[in-house]
Amino acid sequence: MPVTQTDVNTQTIAKSTNNNTIIDLLALITDTMPQWKVHRCQVTDGVISQHLPMKFIYHYEYLSDLLKLQHPLNGQLLASFDRLLTREQFAQMLGIHPNQVVNPWQIKFAGKLVVFYQHPDIALRLHWVNTIKTFEPIYLQSKLSQAESLPYAIDNAFTNWQITGVEIIQKNPQVELVYDSDETHGTQSILPSTQFVPVPTPLAHWMMAYFQSHPVIANEWLALIKSEAQSYTQTQHFIADP
Repeated sequence: MPVTQTDVNTQTIAKSTNNNTIIDLLALITDTMPQWKVHRCQVTDGVISQHLPMKFIYHYEYLSDLLKLQHPLNGQLLASFDRLLTREQFAQMLGIHPNQVVNPWQIKFAGKLVVFYQHPDIALRLHWVNTIKTFEPIYLQSKLSQAESLPYAIDNAFTNWQITGVEIIQKNPQVELVYDSDETHGTQSILPSTQFVPVPTPLAHWMMAYFQSHPVIANEWLALIKSEAQSYTQTQHFIADP
């Protein structure tokens, strides 16, 4: 089977048969990752607050050492370990002023990142979140001003970010994308389509793990995602508590 030179980087992973080009998708991704370009990045949903209830322990951990000595974690307090409380409810429970309780930003973003590769023309739509938790609590450095606090919080809210889904589009009927499947112990195909379709689950899991470990994602694409999150926040006019 002759090699089809669809691109200098894909000579070893694309073959032609019956006028169709068969491409090993995994090999294409691993061999050409730095050549993939970002088409669009967007935030589809965002939660930015300082008023949502959190587990008791999250409030307690950031009390001053003096307050922890005055309110040791035992008895009723220990039994409330996982109880959801607002800052004010927690302060009332301990009999202290709310200003003595650290008030973190609570941040959750979800979005999409569309990337593409040319020759052959393939695009992936990656679904991402900054955290799989309800939100990421970000505790601020006291030296930050109000104007600095939210950008700082957003930048640090992606420590545990994850890609949660992958979709693909490849429209050329003369191109067949294939991959080895452990489930079927054989080769599977992804058919051409006119719109994004979900990547099969085992392949999606491989892609998500690979993408998050790749320096292009960590250094370039994540920076774009963070920038989009910052822009989204500016349009929402969130203001820190005094």
